[in-house]
Amino acid sequence: MLHRINDRIKGILLIEIRGSGVEKFLNLALQQEIQIKGIAWLEEDCVRASVKLSDIYRLRHIARMSHCRFHIFRRIGLPFFLNRIKKRKMLGVGAFLFCIAFYLCGNIIFSVEVKSPFAVDEQSVKKVRDLATEMNIQEGSMKWNIDADAAGKYILQKFEDVTWVSVETKGNKVVIQFVKRIAIADEDQTLAAGNIVANADGVIDAVLVMKGMPIVDEGDVVSKGDILIAGIDLDGNLVAAKGIVKAKLWYTGYGECQLQETGLRYTGMETILYNIAWQGKERLNFATRAQPSYQHFTLQQESLPLVLWRNIRLPVELIKNIYKEQQEYQIVYTEEIAWQHALADAQLEVKRNLPPQAQVSDTIIRSFGDEIIKRAQVTFEVIATIGEFKQMDANALPQIKNRWNKLYGKQPQQ
Repeated sequence: MLHRINDRIKGILLIEIRGSGVEKFLNLALQQEIQIKGIAWLEEDCVRASVKLSDIYRLRHIARMSHCRFHIFRRIGLPFFLNRIKKRKMLGVGAFLFCIAFYLCGNIIFSVEVKSPFAVDEQSVKKVRDLATEMNIQEGSMKWNIDADAAGKYILQKFEDVTWVSVETKGNKVVIQFVKRIAIADEDQTLAAGNIVANADGVIDAVLVMKGMPIVDEGDVVSKGDILIAGIDLDGNLVAAKGIVKAKLWYTGYGECQLQETGLRYTGMETILYNIAWQGKERLNFATRAQPSYQHFTLQQESLPLVLWRNIRLPVELIKNIYKEQQEYQIVYTEEIAWQHALADAQLEVKRNLPPQAQVSDTIIRSFGDEIIKRAQVTFEVIATIGEFKQMDANALPQIKNRWNKLYGKQPQQ
């Protein structure tokens, strides 16, 4: 690669050699250490090749000795380019201006991107962008006028809610990343000493302790109310335990579907009749239509007391009777479809009881039933967080220290 660049800087000539002594020409050139490259035979007495510009004059003597002649049909390299520029001055001026324009375009800022690895509001993004503009970081600015370190310090100084800022130039774009300070809730700042206890039965899968001492380990079986992370440190001081405890939990759902389903369903037809009740005993039917002759129906009654004036109620009630027609229906399922319905009902029942953000790690499906009904039982093995904070109980402190001693083989330092 370097040889090619060097040859193009010094200049290369593509020549065509003709004559009866072409082979002699090439041998003589080789003896005089003239590099002839890219030799290609066109005819028996004609060959094309490339030679350095500095060796072209030496080839004249070799051509006379070998009774050959050659002519140059192409010139490649910097010397010939400069020679053309001398003849065409405007071409050189245009090339120079192009280089300057290319350099300037490569140093102009076309866009400024402000982002955060965490969710932030648009107002914070706008404030960081405005502060960056005050430090000349904006579209149209030149790279050499931007001090990234100074801009980052300026944003940190002016925007107190920001804890970290990074200003980086990538090509024609400036990328500004920042992280806002996270406000700690008052209840977290003044949290009393306490433990992380289990809120469900399960088998411990992982324990991440941020404050306190772990009482359980991976694979331990725990029950609801057991202490998982004790609120005590290595020095024996009571602290507010903090951590994440995940465990394997099992949830089971049941579903069934008959192969032949029968029942009643509404047709959409209804009839409304009104009766008068006198003192809650005698009823008089004054409706214009007769009682409906529905074979199956449901009856819904509404009592409408008659009020004469304000709180004066008459001992007469208007009873509204709504008759809604029903008809029998029958659906016959295949065994496969009935099984699918039962399985779907079982899965839906399990999913309703799953804790939030639970990850299903295994599914156990059990099928049973007979020729009349298909039943399905689904058990989900899930990984879920079971630890919750509870304030320290003074009566439980000796038990915590004893359990800690069994795990670590010593009492905490006092």
